[in-house]
Amino acid sequence: MSAEDERMRTKVVEAVRSAFNRYESGGEIRFTAACWLISARAEALPEQLRGA
Repeated sequence: MSAEDERMRTKVVEAVRSAFNRYESGGEIRFTAACWLISARAEALPEQLRGA
């Protein structure tokens, strides 16, 4: 890795660590977040749905 790349890496690591400080607890990083997964599947053919 070049010296310039190493300096950039150091800057990025410092920025990320600084941004994650508020999420650190007991040596772990824990985020407050929610995730929704929605899926659907049609069992009927479109003609059946229209009452054809």
